[in-house]
Parts: sequence; C-alpha cells; structure tokens
Amino acid sequence: MIIKKYRYHGAGRFGLHEKGKIKIGTRNFDNPRETKKGRKWFPPLKLDHFQVVRKLKTNDDQRRFVVDEEVMRKLGSKPTRLRVYFPANLTYKADGGWDIEGSGIFESSFQSYRKVKLQHDLGSVKKTGGRLRLFCFGDGETAQRLQPDGSRKIITCDPTICPLAQGDRPECSPRCKIRVILAEAESTGGVYVFETKSVQAMETFITTLRIFAHELHGHLTGVPFHLCLYKEDARDPRGQEVKVLRVYLEGPAPEELQKFKQKALAQARQVKLLTYDGPPEQALRDIAGAEGPLEDSMEDDFTVDDEFEAADDGVVVPDDEGVGDSGGETQFSATLDGEIEDDEGPGRVYSDDSEENDLAVELRENAVMLATERTVSYESALEECTRRDGRPGVRDVAAFFQFRGKDPERHKQAMKVLAWAAQNSASMVETETGKPADLPF
Repeated sequence: MIIKKYRYHGAGRFGLHEKGKIKIGTRNFDNPRETKKGRKWFPPLKLDHFQVVRKLKTNDDQRRFVVDEEVMRKLGSKPTRLRVYFPANLTYKADGGWDIEGSGIFESSFQSYRKVKLQHDLGSVKKTGGRLRLFCFGDGETAQRLQPDGSRKIITCDPTICPLAQGDRPECSPRCKIRVILAEAESTGGVYVFETKSVQAMETFITTLRIFAHELHGHLTGVPFHLCLYKEDARDPRGQEVKVLRVYLEGPAPEELQKFKQKALAQARQVKLLTYDGPPEQALRDIAGAEGPLEDSMEDDFTVDDEFEAADDGVVVPDDEGVGDSGGETQFSATLDGEIEDDEGPGRVYSDDSEENDLAVELRENAVMLATERTVSYESALEECTRRDGRPGVRDVAAFFQFRGKDPERHKQAMKVLAWAAQNSASMVETETGKPADLPF
C-alpha cells in the first residue's frame, strides 16, 4: 500500500534523497549591510567556481550553508568541471518526445516566493506574519497558487500579463533544477541539486538532455557527463560589456559515446524482445527494420559484405568427416530452393524425420540466443554458428534441407554438417552467456 493523499499536500513527492546543493553563488559574509530597520543582511556574491554544500546551515547569525568538505577536497579548491551521472533514464512519451521532467532529473517552472501564514500554522509562526513559502508556480499555461488552508488552486499562468511577473524585479521568475550524482561523492541513493534562474542554462540543459536521450535511446544512467562553468563576454541591457558565467552540460567524447550507444541499443532491443508477442527470430527482424534509430546504429550488422555476396555461400564438410565420393570437401549452396518455405519460426517443421528436425530447431534457437546476447541480426548469428574453416556459413536453417527428396547422398552429408553446427552453436551460446544452451529463450 502507498499513501495517495497526505494531510496538507497530495502525493507525488517521491524521489531520491537530496544530499546537498551545487552552487555558483553565496553571500558576502565579510561585508554585511543593514536595512533601514537595522536588521543585518549579507549581499549576494557570485563565485567563479562550483561549491558543493550540504543541506545544513550554521547556527550563527550568518546562516550560511555548510560546505561539504569531503567532496570539495576531492574536487580541488576552485573546480569548474564536475563529473556527474544521472539517477534515472528517460522514457518516450506516447504523444512523442522524451519525458525529461517526468524522469525527476530536470524540472523548470515560473516560481513566486512570499511570506505566507496558513490556517494550520502554529501561533508563533502566525505572529511573525508566517513563513517564506512557494506561493505560486506554473509552466506558462497553468499554475498552482497557495491557499490559506494549504491547498493549491489551479489558475491560468501567463507571464506576459501576470502582475507577479512584471517590473524590473518581478516577484515571479523562471527557475530550474537539475539533479545529478556526483562522481566524487562515491555513493548512490542520493542526489545533488543545481538550481539556476538563467533562461539560457535551462534551454541548454533541455537541449542537451534531448540530444543524448535520442542518441542513447533514453538510457542515461551510467553515462559520465560534466557540469561545466565558464566565463564569457556579454552585454547587459544597457549595452555595456560585462563578464558573465555560463553553466552547461557536456557529454562523453565521440569515441566513448559510441560504446554507450551500443550498450543502450542492446538494452533497448532486449526490452523489446522480452515484451514482443511473437517468434523471437521475427522480433529481431521487426526491431531492426521498424525502428529507425536502432537500424541506423547497427548499420554494419545489416549491410551485406560485397565479398561475401560474391563468394560461393555454403558450409564445408572437412576431409576427416569421410564424406563424399572423392573423400574431399563437399559444399552446398545456402540459396533456398523455391519449394522451401522462407518462414523461420518456433513452429517451423524442417523435416519429417524427428531427429533431423530436432537438430534444426536446436540450431535455430541457439542462433537466436546468440543474436540476442550480441545484439546482432539472427542471420548474422546463424552464419557465424555454421561457419567453418574460413568458409561462409548459412543464413537460413532451411538451407540444410534443400537436397531433401532430391539427392539422398548430399542430404546425408548436409545432415552431418547440421549435427556439427547444432553442437557448435550450443558451445558458442554456453561460452557467451555462461548458461546451458538448452534453457528456454
């Protein structure tokens, strides 16, 4: 059972523990100021590096965030590049596009904070005028505004006309959070949060996540990224040149990215195979042909080798088998006869002879398991299982039966090669997966 509704707020606030924050700003605690009422405050101070802090503040009047000394010691005195990992993968939405905000990695909204007192607040809180709370937040179309009883009312959100978003210093402004796992923290199960009001940073975060989600089929976990901070020249609204700090996400190098693409492809295809309603061999073909990104990523597996296409496609019976009139090697074509069905499937019957048919089915199933393990096409796996002495193998099990009822001697030779291929494929599967080849697919 999971609670669906709490006393003062709804459910939906599940997530990993927030261990700390990644900041590029602090307070100027060396130069405090006073308000007209005599209250001391500390003006904001920009940093030219990242600072990792805990979700804990000091007990003195400064109320500064406590620096995570262990992490900062590993990062160095003024780090500008943080190696990070994402705690979740992205899913593809039914209406199209990658669900970035639904993953919990990234979120953005217009936010307004205000000192508010609620009906259920303690008397001491009400006497001070309430607490600073998230008064209103929205996505530019709809917003949720805090009510006196603690609930939130759905209203229209339009920052172009909303009074809270007007003026030089609007009460409501866009903010975003990105949640990551720090490599230097050497732990999982908790995240560090980087928060910014920079619209440019929000746009680059979203764009970067979309690009890599497309490249990696949504599989972002385990892929090393870098959160980077750099300084550049820009102009303020008055046209004056100023130095500004930019934050952006950087992915792995192209060579390294290719490795993660292959791994992500294998995971994506494995999921599709496990949820595919039909023969596993047909699943491999459908996934390779129907999914554009998958087919592009595995182009080499589905491209016919020119030399192979021109060669005599067949399998070889070596001399020591003692097969053939001359005692030499005999080969047969892998091109299917017109009378043989080209329909591979678990219910396919290759021969009336049960022993021959069992060998063919065993070879087919082993090739399917090998193709799944290596994320290659079924035909490529079968060809490798039946390749011997440098000669090409077959790409269809039915090729072993093309002499059935036509040439008994050559059919007998082919069955000997089939028996060897079934045994060879079983050994390859066991070596590749570490599991017996006779386990169900």
